[in-house]
Amino acid sequence: MSLSLSVKRIEETCIAGSTVAGSFVISAKENGRGVARLSFILRCSHRRISLSETDYNGPLPDDGITICYEISSYGFDPGTIYKGSISVVSDQGEDRIPVTLSVIRDEIKSSRGPVRNLFHFANLAKEDFEEATGLFYTEDARRIFEEGERDTLFKYRAFRSCSGRGKGYEGVEEFLVETGKKTPVLLNFAEGSVMEKDIYDDREITVTVRKSGWGYPGFRLSCTDDFIELERTEYTHADF
Repeated sequence: MSLSLSVKRIEETCIAGSTVAGSFVISAKENGRGVARLSFILRCSHRRISLSETDYNGPLPDDGITICYEISSYGFDPGTIYKGSISVVSDQGEDRIPVTLSVIRDEIKSSRGPVRNLFHFANLAKEDFEEATGLFYTEDARRIFEEGERDTLFKYRAFRSCSGRGKGYEGVEEFLVETGKKTPVLLNFAEGSVMEKDIYDDREITVTVRKSGWGYPGFRLSCTDDFIELERTEYTHADF
C-alpha cells in the first residue's frame, strides 16, 4: 500500500493582507494498481491554512481526489516568511506537506507591468515619460526606491521636491540622470546659422531644434536682438 501526493511541498508568495490559493491531489496504489477505496484525515498546522476537505472515506477516482487550499497573509507584515504544514493520515499510509508563504508588499502597477525597483522605473520612463512622472510624485513611489541603496532614496526625496514649469518632468529627468539610469538630453540647432538679406518687411524664419536620447527635453528660448520676435519661448517634450 502506498499513499501518493501530487506535491512534495507548497511554496507560495502572497501580498500582505490577502490570500493565495492552490490545490494538490491525493491518490494511492497497491501492488502498482490504484486502490478502490480511500479513507483519510487532513490536519493543518495553523488555521490560516484552510482546506476544501479535511476528511474522506469512499471510492477513489482514477485521477485521485483534489484538495483545494487557501493560505491567508492577514496580520503579517511584508517580508514575513510563514512556515507551516499539512498532514495526511490515511489507511494507505501517512505523509506531510511543508508549507512556506512569503509575504510581499502590494505591487505598484503601470501600463508596462509592475514597478518594483529603480530599474523598472527607468524602463517605464523610457517607454512613457509622462506616466513615470505621474507615478514619481505619488505617495506609493517611495516604496520603489526604499528597497535599494540609501543614496537612491535620498536623491528621490531631493528631486521629488522639484515641480517647476515642466509639471515635475524636470525632477524625474534629473533624478534618473543622477542615479545613472540615463544620460542627459542634449539639444542643438539643426541649422548652423541663418542668413537673410534685403529684408524690408516682416519675414517668418523657421529653425529646428534637435534632441539626443530619451527623456524630458524642456527648454526656453531667448533672443538678444529687438528686431527678432519669438513665436514662443517655452517648449516641452510634447513639442518633439
